Amino acid sequence: MLARAFPRQCSRLTIFVSYASEQRTQGEEIAQALKNGGHDVFFDLDSIPAGSDYNERIRSAVMDCDRMVFLASRQSITPGKFTLTELQFAKERWPSPEGRVIPVLVDDTLAPADLPVYFRSVSVMRPTGNVTAEVLAAVEKTRTIGTFCRSVTALTACAVAGGAWIAAGGGLPSSSTDVVLLPPQKIHFRSVAEAPLKPDAPSAATDWVDSPMTITVMPVTFNHRTEPGRKVRILGETLDFFYGGQSTRYRALYVVEITDVPCGEHWYCVKSNAGPETLEPGRSISRETMFIPTVAGSGPKWGAFVDDVLSKPDLTVSVVYRANVELPSWRGVETVEMTAACRIDNAQMRADLVAAKFRPKDAARPVFLEPECLPAINAAAVQKK
Repeated sequence: MLARAFPRQCSRLTIFVSYASEQRTQGEEIAQALKNGGHDVFFDLDSIPAGSDYNERIRSAVMDCDRMVFLASRQSITPGKFTLTELQFAKERWPSPEGRVIPVLVDDTLAPADLPVYFRSVSVMRPTGNVTAEVLAAVEKTRTIGTFCRSVTALTACAVAGGAWIAAGGGLPSSSTDVVLLPPQKIHFRSVAEAPLKPDAPSAATDWVDSPMTITVMPVTFNHRTEPGRKVRILGETLDFFYGGQSTRYRALYVVEITDVPCGEHWYCVKSNAGPETLEPGRSISRETMFIPTVAGSGPKWGAFVDDVLSKPDLTVSVVYRANVELPSWRGVETVEMTAACRIDNAQMRADLVAAKFRPKDAARPVFLEPECLPAINAAAVQKK
């Protein structure tokens, strides 16, 4: 956004993420999402120089930040934990946490009433879906842009537009619409054909082993933080599956919910057909989206894929999600492609299969694999692997 050229009160925020060590992984995911959203983030794992005075560095960071995200758990509110010290620093800066400190309940055993008295005057977030996406949306709702910043941004936009118009010999450039596509957290691999409920039974069907694969992105997450009235449309979702030097194009089929128990006759619950979706300003979309091969029967077969994971330690596996997104512009509407990449740790998939007693070429096959995505990676870099 043009406003990013100006002081942070015009655009980005500096955000302090407070967490107990037991929630470090979740804290890292939230910190990365906030960075991807254009904000400056203080996350003590990577923000404190070696040899610095820890207490003073933390206090200075809290005093200098615009917002604090507090991951509330039994560990983070235990007496003696440094998270309570961080919260005390926040209380010194903001006697009222309203609009400044965002408590996020990440522990199902806690109730809002169990939290420190400081939070009694604010609504405590109890995420119901994707925690990372909901925190990012909550932070965006607290952001305000002053009159001066709006004026300067508008004047600069006009100047840039004029320069682009002259350079191009006419026409108007696109205006910026701030839509963020977050990287997925997991990928769910499974055969297109339904596996029997008891695949190890002597009379169980085996055709599913030679079936092509479905790929479910868990989740697809968009966050829209542009001014009111600037809706966007998400269209044409596809997925490229890169596997052992080969690539297969997949198309979106369903928005689903994958559960631990069957949903009727299926291993997934269909929530809707995949299709065009409107995203309102200030809102987020977070959904599990299932993809199947664009060309029926193409791509690796389930059993062969499992055998390769087990027998090829150097196997590279990655997924690139793509969506055509219609954005409002000064010309009317333009369509851009947005991508999110997931690189799979094949060594971990292999270790999990070996631990479950699966072996290459055995008759027994796992019903599914659900590896986590490795930390943020560029989509173009994935395709080169």
